[in-house]
Amino acid sequence: MPLERKNSVLAITVADQAAPTRHAVRALREKAELGDAKAMSDLGATYYQGVELPRDYPTAFKWFERSSRAGYTLAFVNMATCYREGHGVPKDEKKAMECYEVVAEEDTEAMELLGEIHMNGNCGTAKDPREGAYWFRRGAEAGSLECSYRWGVCCATGTGAEKDFGNAAEAFRFAAERGHAGAALDLGHCLMNGLGIIGGPKRSTAVEAYTQAAEAGVTEAAYHLGCAWLHGNGTKGGASAGRAAEWFGKAAAAGHPAAAAELAALLHVGAPPFQPPRGVRKDVAAAKRWYEKAVELGVTDAATALGRMHRDGVGGDERTRDMDEAARWFRVAADGGDPEAAQSLIDLEKERVLRERRARVFEEHDAAWATFVSEAEIASKVAGDAIALVAAAAPVPDGETLSSLVAAKKGKETTARWDPVVFAEMYGKAFAPGELNKVMVRVRVALERFPQGKKALENEKKALELAKKREKKPAAAAKKPLQAKKPLQPVTSKPAAPVRSTRGPVKPATRDALVSPARSRPKPAAEPARRPNQTRLAEVSPARQRPPPRVDAALKSPPRAPAVTHPKAWGSGLNPPSSPTRSDPVKGKAQPQPRSKPGVAKENEAAQSNAKQKTLRPSEGGSGRSKPKVDPIKLMPASPYASTMTRKTKR
Repeated sequence: MPLERKNSVLAITVADQAAPTRHAVRALREKAELGDAKAMSDLGATYYQGVELPRDYPTAFKWFERSSRAGYTLAFVNMATCYREGHGVPKDEKKAMECYEVVAEEDTEAMELLGEIHMNGNCGTAKDPREGAYWFRRGAEAGSLECSYRWGVCCATGTGAEKDFGNAAEAFRFAAERGHAGAALDLGHCLMNGLGIIGGPKRSTAVEAYTQAAEAGVTEAAYHLGCAWLHGNGTKGGASAGRAAEWFGKAAAAGHPAAAAELAALLHVGAPPFQPPRGVRKDVAAAKRWYEKAVELGVTDAATALGRMHRDGVGGDERTRDMDEAARWFRVAADGGDPEAAQSLIDLEKERVLRERRARVFEEHDAAWATFVSEAEIASKVAGDAIALVAAAAPVPDGETLSSLVAAKKGKETTARWDPVVFAEMYGKAFAPGELNKVMVRVRVALERFPQGKKALENEKKALELAKKREKKPAAAAKKPLQAKKPLQPVTSKPAAPVRSTRGPVKPATRDALVSPARSRPKPAAEPARRPNQTRLAEVSPARQRPPPRVDAALKSPPRAPAVTHPKAWGSGLNPPSSPTRSDPVKGKAQPQPRSKPGVAKENEAAQSNAKQKTLRPSEGGSGRSKPKVDPIKLMPASPYASTMTRKTKR
């Protein structure tokens, strides 16, 4: 667990007490000359720091000595600093220790300095961590924030005291709550990892402690706060690469090596949604600069990352690959003790040798192909077997050559060069009889070794199948005999099937129209011609016949005309009778006659009595006036509906 430690060489502790302006210096001098002990010590600090007065160590020591004689404890600490550094007086660490011991029982600054001296073995004393931890604990008990923090470090690391994270966390909490930045950082470590914390880790509280220390300017706290945001440990809203990059940037700008490496890694690949504040936009150039900064600060992993970047191409662009630069960075990382970088150096050397060999093979193949093309052109133009090419003249690539071509990303050019159809068409005439087939066998074997070649072979197979189909079509047409056309047959119409009505028996007229002529009934004999008036009167029902006009008003009523035989048997037309029983034209069976239900007669009588009587127009044989109700039973007693009608009998 990283913990803050103070430098063993301490500067003067009263620098903040120097007079800031000339007017303040004048007032301070007046108080010091009047015997004010604190004013004497502050005036000595003003001369020591050279604030508004020329720096003068002897004069500063003189005023510190006068203040100590007046009983001001801080003046003893300032005198001890002058003895330790040899400022204004000869260097004497023994006298410095005597000054510290005089006020150690009363002044917390002296307790802190004594603890630091014993912890590091300064001022002519042997290194004694236990004695140093003792003075830190004394200062913490006296209320010194710095001593409390130092005592927490001793408990956390087990330096000069028993290792106890519980006491360490309490000491850090005491100092952090009172504004100590270093204590806030180490308290954050305890809370994040659950060291000395009852109930385990409290990561959200740890983030608050890190934030307090980072805002106070502690670089290490900014780095750990960035890690918390990157992984979402205790942060509100989960992980945020954008917030992490923000804190990594602050720490890296302050010179934190690990923060520089982390920031470079985020910028190298970016982080979704690739937009601030939650994401990180990809910036390869900035990532390279931060990697180099991290290498300068001593991060070997950053050197390895730079080696990979140059080996694979900056930003993934293979055109920017630089093997020499990659080897240089891998060598730096390997010297720093990175085993991955050492292995990468070996792989890089193997790749360099293989790349050179492939380049040589590629150049040899191109030269052989150029020679073959020139010889094939000559052999195609000049007829004769003497200059015809043999199969060995074709530089068909072998396995190593194909590997070199594919590695150089020349697969498409190789396929176009050795395509079976194109090659046979362009250079087939240059070969002696039977030699082209030998070449094509080698070519097909070579094309089977890489994807583009396999596709070319598939295209050749399809072309051959298509050619075979075209050859088969003319042969089949020649073998097939001509067949005489059949004579046209007369079209015979079939009689239409009878249409059955779904609403009841078929009407005679409809049935006669649907039955075929061969099975239709014979038409009845023609009736004798009638006079026009007689014909018109016969078509009108007896109830609607008008009486003949009177010739003479004085004559008596003419005798009643004889009964007229109507062509239709149902008379009045109000209730047509059912059709007589007849055979079915299709099956020859008698159709069942409809029977009225028991209550139908009463319903029909009521409906006829309530219905409005029809008024005939003069053209229909009526006078235009309404007629009285006609009794169908009286007019047509033979009607089949008459039996269903009932009269109301008088009782």
